[in-house]
Amino acid sequence: MMHTSMDRALLALTLVLCGTALHAGCSGSHLREPDGGRPPRPPVPPTPEPAETPAPDRCWTGTAVTCDCGPSTEGLRYCVESAWSEECTCPPPVDSADAGAPSTDDCSSRDDEWCDGSDNDCDGAIDEGHPCADPTIVNTLHFAGDAYGVVIGDEATMLIPLGDETRSPLVLERAAGSLRAVTASVDGSVLYKRPGASFYELRSDGPDREVPTPPCFGEVRWAQRDGSGRPYYHCGDTIRRGSGELLGEGFASMVPLAVTSSGSVVLSDPMNVVWVMDDVGGPRRADDAGSWTGDLGGGGQHTTAVGDSVFFARHRIYRDATREELVVSRVDASDGAQRLVRRVPIHPHPRSWLALPDGRVLAVYGEPGGGLGTMVIDYPADGVPTVVSRTRDSGARIVHLLAVHH
Repeated sequence: MMHTSMDRALLALTLVLCGTALHAGCSGSHLREPDGGRPPRPPVPPTPEPAETPAPDRCWTGTAVTCDCGPSTEGLRYCVESAWSEECTCPPPVDSADAGAPSTDDCSSRDDEWCDGSDNDCDGAIDEGHPCADPTIVNTLHFAGDAYGVVIGDEATMLIPLGDETRSPLVLERAAGSLRAVTASVDGSVLYKRPGASFYELRSDGPDREVPTPPCFGEVRWAQRDGSGRPYYHCGDTIRRGSGELLGEGFASMVPLAVTSSGSVVLSDPMNVVWVMDDVGGPRRADDAGSWTGDLGGGGQHTTAVGDSVFFARHRIYRDATREELVVSRVDASDGAQRLVRRVPIHPHPRSWLALPDGRVLAVYGEPGGGLGTMVIDYPADGVPTVVSRTRDSGARIVHLLAVHH
């Protein structure tokens, strides 16, 4: 059977993905045109690699695991220069962190609080703004689904499953970097947009289905569905749903994060303030995230909606840029509350990340040492962070992450 150069390139990309420990069982039978016009290809021989779990004494610098600080108290043991520290970083006693007269003898030495029981920034408060290590995980929800990486190769864009060796990659498009948007909705659907065309729904039981978008005075840049399957669109500076019903306008600078099961739209503005828009009226500002030391970035990275709750994470750099973490929050559309879920100490310089409702967080990185590939580190709710997917080839890179409901 004759193969075109594109066929050969796509098979080569699949070999790269199937060569990881995750995809040792790839069969290649999932490969098809987006319109379902080509029959399945023969199986691709797997080329498995060893698992990426680090040795007990090795780790990813900047990550942390829980440790014992005494009765009913946990702290964090950090990874320093690829080895676990012997020190357990414990929260200070309540009376030294939150009570008593502030010590101002040396408070001009730093701009931020340092978690030392002193008033480092001369504002009359001690250790405010979350400077202390905190392994607490709260406000989680059950998540029945899978995490996927969106991989762009020289000849195709794919979704690869993360952490499940039994599932195969799915081809979205046969053109390098041509997709404009890929989103996962609360109803379990995956929508993607081709250049100059409509959105399509990824289907496993037949040809991908076109999703009609309403006419508007601008490009439809984003689309998701609510729990009933009704579509919502970011159309020019408007938010619309169904066949074009206008929900609001003046949103050109805002980033839609997710649509909830009942149809509330959660958005983020240029100042990283989160808003909730629904049938009740104009957008409502969600509760503020509170005061944080260091630099707390935006929450516009990839989100997960469960019911009427939306989970997302902000990238934080603090302690004189010596620590990085992802601050995971949950916004409940029903009351507009923003609740802290988890603070995740991370390996520095993530490119993209995804917060799951059960407390798990995944982040995309470049290859260590300046390599050309990409990798995904899984930060579990309990346990050691590990690499769960890798593309070592310069022609295939993981660009972002999706949470797909079953």
